[in-house]
Amino acid sequence: MLKEWRIIKKLINYLRNGNILFLVSIGWILVLFLSWDVRQILSAGLSFSGTVLGDYWDINSQATWLPLSAEISRGNLFPIDPHLGKGDSAFRFFPYISLWLTGLMTSIFGIGGTLFIGNSIFPTLSYIFMVLIYRCFLNWRWSISLSALGILGFIYEPFREFLFGILLGEGWISLGADSLPGASGFPFPAISLLSFLMVFYFSIQRRYMSKRRSIILSIAWGLQSQIHVINLIFGLPFWFCFLTLRIWRSTHHHWSHKQSKELFMHMIIVGLVCLPMMISIWFQFNNGLALDYLTGSSKEPESIGWFFIIAYCLVPLIVLRLAYGVFRIDPYEILFKFLPVWIAMSVELVLTLVWQLFGFGIPGELLLSQLGLFFLHIFYFTPAIYCMHRTNENYSIGTESLFLSTRIRSFFIWFFRDASLAYLPLFVILLTAFFISSSEKYYLNFHNIGLETQKESQIVHNILTSEIMPGEVLIGPNNLTNLLLPVRGRYGSLWTNRVISETNSVEVIERFATYAKVMDWTEEQFLTFMLPGSKSFIYSVEMLDISGKDVIPGFGYWLTFHNNSLNSVERDDLSIQLIKIYNSINLNKKLKDYEVKRIVLDYKLSHNFDVPAKKVDNYLVFDFQ
Repeated sequence: MLKEWRIIKKLINYLRNGNILFLVSIGWILVLFLSWDVRQILSAGLSFSGTVLGDYWDINSQATWLPLSAEISRGNLFPIDPHLGKGDSAFRFFPYISLWLTGLMTSIFGIGGTLFIGNSIFPTLSYIFMVLIYRCFLNWRWSISLSALGILGFIYEPFREFLFGILLGEGWISLGADSLPGASGFPFPAISLLSFLMVFYFSIQRRYMSKRRSIILSIAWGLQSQIHVINLIFGLPFWFCFLTLRIWRSTHHHWSHKQSKELFMHMIIVGLVCLPMMISIWFQFNNGLALDYLTGSSKEPESIGWFFIIAYCLVPLIVLRLAYGVFRIDPYEILFKFLPVWIAMSVELVLTLVWQLFGFGIPGELLLSQLGLFFLHIFYFTPAIYCMHRTNENYSIGTESLFLSTRIRSFFIWFFRDASLAYLPLFVILLTAFFISSSEKYYLNFHNIGLETQKESQIVHNILTSEIMPGEVLIGPNNLTNLLLPVRGRYGSLWTNRVISETNSVEVIERFATYAKVMDWTEEQFLTFMLPGSKSFIYSVEMLDISGKDVIPGFGYWLTFHNNSLNSVERDDLSIQLIKIYNSINLNKKLKDYEVKRIVLDYKLSHNFDVPAKKVDNYLVFDFQ
C-alpha cells in the first residue's frame, strides 16, 4: 500500500510541475494531425494510398520511398528498380533503417494504415521531444508554444501569411495551406525528424558525459547515416563539436594526448557505423551514379539566402545583445548553457553558405524541409527568450542602472513573462485555426479530386492485375495508376524513377516515350513532360495533380534526371535527343521488348495494337502474350 501511495504522490507532483499542460498538449497535437487522414481513409477505405495533390516533397515520397518500402514489405531487404517489378536487389545509398521500418509497418498495416500512423503518431512523438528539448532552457508555456509552432508548420505556406489574411478579413478556409503539414511526410521527414530529435535531446543533457554514454551517442549519430543523409551531414559536425567542447570542459579547459585519443576513438566508432554507407557510396560512384539523385543537388549555386541569415541568425543575436545591455547577464552562462544553440547555428550557417556559394553539399531547401522549419530556426531564439525571463532587479552601477535600461528591462520582463500568459494562448488558438483550416481545405480538394480518383485507380488496378502474375509489366490509363503499380503489388511499369533505379537515362526516356505513344501524346506533350520547367521541382511551390491522365510538366525530367539543372545548350541538346527517341519508337515492337502483359485504357485509340481489345466495364483491355 505504501508503495502504491508513493507512486500516486510522485504522479501528483509530476502533474503539479506543469506537466499536465504538457500531457494535454500531446493529445491536442495528436488530434490535429489525425484530422488530416481520418476522413480521407473513412472516405476512400482500403483504396487510400497517399496524396494525389501535393508539393514536391509529397510526390517525392510517393514516387521514391513508398515503392521501396512496399518492396521491402514483400521480403526484399535491399530493393532496387521496384518499377520494373522483378524484385531485384542491390546495395545502394539508401536510408535502410527508415525504409525497413516503413516496410515492416506496411507488411502489418498496409499502405493506408502505414501512412495513417506515420502522418499522425510520428509527428506527435517529434513534438514530445521538441518540448523536452526546449524545456531544458525555457518554461512549459514557451516550450509548448515554440514546439507547436514548429511541428504544425508548412513548408511553403508560413503561418504569418495566415495572420495577415485574418487581419485583412479573408475567409479562414481559403487561408489554409494547400499542401500536407511538413512534419507529416512519411517516411520523410516523419522518421528522420523524430530520430534526430531523440538523439539530439539525449546528447545535450547537462548531466555527466560518461564514456559509456558518449560511445552510445556516437553510435546513435553514426546510425543517422541509415536514417537520412541530412541527419548525418548536420548531425556529425554538431556532435563532434559538442563532444569536443564537453571533453575540454570536463578536464578544466586542459587538452592532452589522452583527450585526443578519446576523440579519435569516437571518430573510429562513427566511421565503423557509417561503413555500410561509405561502401554503398563507393559502389554507386563506381557504377557512374552520382549522389545528386538523392540529395537533390544542382549544378548551379544559388544566391545567398539572406532571409535565413537575417531572420534566423542575426535577429536572435541582436535581441540577445539587447537583453545583454539591459540585464546583468553572465556571458559564460549564455555561452555554455546554450552551447547546443551556437553549435547548431554555426553548422547550419556553414552548410548553407558552402552550398549557396559553391554549389557543394546539400541544398538549403532540403535542410529546411527536414530540420530547419520544424526545429532549428525556432531553437535559435531560445537564448534571447531565456534572458527576458530574468527577475527585475534594481542596479546601482553599470549600464543596467540607467533609466532607459530600467524601462526597457521592465518592458521585456512584462512582455515575455506576464503578457505571454495572454498572447501565447491566443497564438496557440490562431495556430490551431490555421492548421484546421488547412486540413479542411485539403480534405475538400481530396473530396473533389482525389476521392473518385483513388477509387477509380483501385478499380483499374484490379482490372490490370486480374489473373496476372507478379512481375508482369502493366500500363494503366492515368498517372496515379502507373505510379502506384509497384506500391500496390510487385508489378512492372513503364514509369521509372532513376533515383531508385540502375536503368540508364536513354532506356528511361525510351520507356516514357513508349508510354507517350500508348497514351496518344503529341510530340509537344512529350517534350512538356520530359523537359525541366522554369524551376527545378525541389524549388517549385506549385501543387502537382497526379490524379488524372493530363501531362505533368517536367515530371518525366525529374523522374529521369532528378534535380540536375541544365543550361540553355544542354536543354537544347536534350530536346533534340527526346524528339529523336520519340519519333523512332515502333510501338508494338517496344511493347514486346518491354514485355508488356496488359494495357487498360478508358478511350479509343487512334492506332492499333497487335492484339484486339476486350471491353471490361468502361475500359478497353489489351492482353499481350
